[in-house]
Amino acid sequence: MDRHQYMYHHLMPAFKRAPCEMCVDWSAELADLSVGDYWDPQAQAGETIGTSSCLVRTPIGEDILDRAVKNKYIETAGLEASRLAAGVGFELKKHAAAFRLRQRRRFGWPVPDYHRETDHTPFVKEQHLAPETKNGKK
Repeated sequence: MDRHQYMYHHLMPAFKRAPCEMCVDWSAELADLSVGDYWDPQAQAGETIGTSSCLVRTPIGEDILDRAVKNKYIETAGLEASRLAAGVGFELKKHAAAFRLRQRRRFGWPVPDYHRETDHTPFVKEQHLAPETKNGKK
């Protein structure tokens, strides 16, 4: 079922805990494999239903993925890293969450301790929530 056709999708923000809004680990950097919702900015409506992104980070993760494909549990297709980073999830986790974390620190509110500073400055990529240019024109 498309996530936009059920009520949980619309109510989800109301049930998120504050620390989740400050989590900057968008792609499970320490995992062998990380799998998540994929929002392809180039896809047509409904085209990516049932599709997830999968990042392979280690030889163990590669072996797990290879066996899953070999045993026909899943199908895979290649994807350029720039297209994965162009999705909304990257922006919300990597930059918006880091910005919320920084703002909460500024006001002395409780925040998770990641033991490092996080960068909340967006970088130029294929699609941006607030593009600096439209269709290559300023």
